[in-house]
Amino acid sequence: MPADLSSAAGTKVQAKYSDGNFYNAEIIMISDSAKRAKAPAKVKFEGYDEAVWMSLADIKSKKLNLPPKENAASAPKAKAKAKSLKARVQEEISGRDIDEVIKEALAEVKACEAAIANAEMGDKTYDQRLADAKAVMEQASSEVEAAMAKETAALEKLKEAKKARGAVSTNTQQAESDIAECDKVMKILELELANRDKIKEFEERKREAAEAAEAARKALEESKLREKEAQEALKASLAAQRAEEAKALKDHADADKAGAEARKDKKVADKAIQKEMQAEIAAIEKARLQREKERQAKWRQACGIKGKPLKALTVGGEESPAKRPSLPTAEAPSAKSAKSSKGAIPDID
Repeated sequence: MPADLSSAAGTKVQAKYSDGNFYNAEIIMISDSAKRAKAPAKVKFEGYDEAVWMSLADIKSKKLNLPPKENAASAPKAKAKAKSLKARVQEEISGRDIDEVIKEALAEVKACEAAIANAEMGDKTYDQRLADAKAVMEQASSEVEAAMAKETAALEKLKEAKKARGAVSTNTQQAESDIAECDKVMKILELELANRDKIKEFEERKREAAEAAEAARKALEESKLREKEAQEALKASLAAQRAEEAKALKDHADADKAGAEARKDKKVADKAIQKEMQAEIAAIEKARLQREKERQAKWRQACGIKGKPLKALTVGGEESPAKRPSLPTAEAPSAKSAKSSKGAIPDID
């Protein structure tokens, strides 16, 4: 084994399966034991938990310095070791059809059964020959000398018959052992067949999982498309709502503008009415002062008083109404106007 293969554990390689094809696998360990000289690499195929031992010639990798196949044949052969039954069966059925192997095993079982039957028939034949030899020995008992020779021959035949019987018994035991080996082979083949069924089942599940993943991906894409459509609809709704709000604000601004103009017109009209009222009050006040002058003049004449006419008397020494400022509007008269009106001398007319 090359020195750089001691750290090859965990390396991804291509390994040869029992069907003769190479598949993805991972090296578990490389053994340097002499017992593992032919198959020092323990690998595990992707998707399977069971690890198998195999030769370096059945492994492909550019990362590892593997020995070429032609040099493997010229390497010194290790001491031959008896293979286990399972190893022999796997070697025999490697690359073969399982149905063909089962038929061949059944044919071997039938051949073993036929050999056992032949051995049993041989036992019966030898028993009959032994009985004939005994009869001949009894007939020759009267003739001692002739019987000695015949007895010796019969004994030899008896020995041969016993040897043959022992050989038949040995063959029978061997046949029974072969039958047991065939039963083991059948069991191993049945397990191999069940394992292949499991592999097919796992592949079917893997395919179903891939289909489910594809369906989930399509559903996700459809969901994203519906979400995009909903977002676009929401944007359109918001745009329409903003347009309606802008229109309502504009209508309100127009209505407010019209109200402002109406309020302005009303204010101008109120000012005109206030001005007319002030003019009327001023005229009334002027007429009242004129009457006051006339009344005082008459009063002086009546009293015989000559000279300048006196100013109109007011309560509290307030100024004459003629010198007061113009009165406020009728809506809100000032307090001074009210006091002047209250303190003035009443008209005697």
